[in-house]
Amino acid sequence: MVVPASGNWTWTVPNALSNGTNQLVVKSTDLAGNATSSTPWVILVDTTPPNAPSVTTVYDGTEPAVGNITNGGYTNETKPLFSGTAEANSVLTIMMNGQEVTKITVGADGKWTWKPDTALVDGKYDFTFKATDAAGNTSSNSSTFTMNVDTVAPTKPLITSIYDSTSPVTGEVPLDGYTNDPRARLTITGEANATVIIYDNGVQVGTVTLNSSGTATWTPSSNIPEGKHTYTVKQIDRAGLESEVSDPWAITVILNPPAAPSITQVLDNKEMFIGPVENGGLTNDMRPIVSGTGVPGTTINLYSSYSDRFLGSAVVDATVPHQCLGSYQ
Repeated sequence: MVVPASGNWTWTVPNALSNGTNQLVVKSTDLAGNATSSTPWVILVDTTPPNAPSVTTVYDGTEPAVGNITNGGYTNETKPLFSGTAEANSVLTIMMNGQEVTKITVGADGKWTWKPDTALVDGKYDFTFKATDAAGNTSSNSSTFTMNVDTVAPTKPLITSIYDSTSPVTGEVPLDGYTNDPRARLTITGEANATVIIYDNGVQVGTVTLNSSGTATWTPSSNIPEGKHTYTVKQIDRAGLESEVSDPWAITVILNPPAAPSITQVLDNKEMFIGPVENGGLTNDMRPIVSGTGVPGTTINLYSSYSDRFLGSAVVDATVPHQCLGSYQ
């Protein structure tokens, strides 16, 4: 090419330079044929984009659950610390939920760290990262790192029922009720996917994870002893936050049948002969008063040997409710 009168010239390389170091030298020849060469101009051609960055850890430094956050996990940390790798000295673009947040420079060792300047509010976040090298080549996006911020402790869970599956009486055991089932089943409700800790008389006896609807059942792994058992539960959500302890649900377990009751007296209360009726004796009172002894708190059932019919029940005193001729036991 001929240099114009201004002495300035431009020229475009006709064939693409190869990646790597390229040395450009220009030679000038005057009208007399004298030639001179320029000082070499070295350029480094780089058309290869860097590898996608990677996230190695995301750290939660806020109690109670201090440690690394798993991808897709939950945390109460509002400024988690991200660490990762990318091409050395590249510029890392950080995107949150598809929007650019900031740019940082990767270290000469290919490592980077970052934490949000502004606290994250509760919610779900998707983070991606891409690197741009010194030549302007940009990598593809990193794999998405998803995290859920939850700073609100769950409300206290509920024991909604306790179920007795042991004969002769099966069904729900009422609050402060009695059961002969040494492994009565608890039904619990709370926050979806939370972990529930079960306590019996203040001592931890088990854990269970609530399903996506916030319910679960729990059965003791072994028979519990006779006596009063006061159950309470509390839940820990996926961010590690604990609830208050639930309201108690007390039951009394009775495994052995009570001692046999005894009839101490049958009282004839009708003229002409008022007074106790001997065992095997006669009476004209169709509703004698029956007295006896038994275990406090138990129910006494009275039956007729005449027809093996149930006559009634009482806790302390019993009066025969039917008027029937015959003998009674």
